[in-house]
This record gives sequence, C-alpha cells and structure tokens, in this order.
Amino acid sequence: MESVLRVNGSGGPVLRHGFAAAVGSVTAAKAAAEGFLGALAAHRPPAAAHAAEDVLLVVAELVTNAVRHAGGRGELRMDLDGGRVRVVVADRNPSLPRPREGRLDGSGGLGWHLMTTLTDSLTVTASPHGKEIHAHVPWSTARSGAGL
Repeated sequence: MESVLRVNGSGGPVLRHGFAAAVGSVTAAKAAAEGFLGALAAHRPPAAAHAAEDVLLVVAELVTNAVRHAGGRGELRMDLDGGRVRVVVADRNPSLPRPREGRLDGSGGLGWHLMTTLTDSLTVTASPHGKEIHAHVPWSTARSGAGL
C-alpha cells in the first residue's frame, strides 16, 4: 500500500499510510511509523527514551485489530499534536471495539488495556465509511494517565 510522509507548515512530519487486510500489513505500517518517528525525532526529540517504542506498540495494536476485525482497506495517520503523537487508524467496520478481560493464556484481551496505559487519550469516532480510533501518545510531555 502507499505511504506518504510529508512536512506540515510548522516543519513537523505527517504520515498517511494505507493498508489492506493482508499478510505483511502490520509490518509495513510499523515501518512507515518508524520513518515518521525518525523524522519527528529530528524535528522534536522525545522527552522519554521509551516514547518511540510506546508509539510503535500502539500502531501495531491498532493496525493488527483493523486487519483482523475490519477486513478491507484501512489507513494509518500520524502527526504531532501538541506534545503528543496522534495515531489515527481508520477502518471500514462501524462496530466499536469491545474491550474484554485480558488473559495470560495467549487468547488475547490485553491490547485495549495496554493502549489505555500508553496513551493520554484513546477515543473512537464514527466515520462515513466505518470508524476511526484516535490515540494520543506522549512524545515531548510526560504521560498524564490513561483514559477513554
């Protein structure tokens, strides 16, 4: 799928990356996100050493869920919003995520809980063709807490 990494008016990077429900989509989305984070770090270094890893975990979880549960095409968008990286994953499934109890036996349920820990905000909005999940991950500010 296509990735576009450009610079916005303030000199910061903006990413748009399309993906399909296919093998390799999550890996390609993470690679696009890594390119964005490299450009962002050159523009504004992160406050914490783990900031890029936190963003990549959120990207991997959101894109994995979109590929697994939404089918069809999706889009990853990233930019800097204040001191936080805004990660938006749009997919064509209008069903809202249903967080469930996490299990340590490998059957899942940990992703949403992980994302609420790594983000300052995590919201789901309806779109004309499905939904968008917006996650704000601290970059140049300290994490203030989890929330929906």
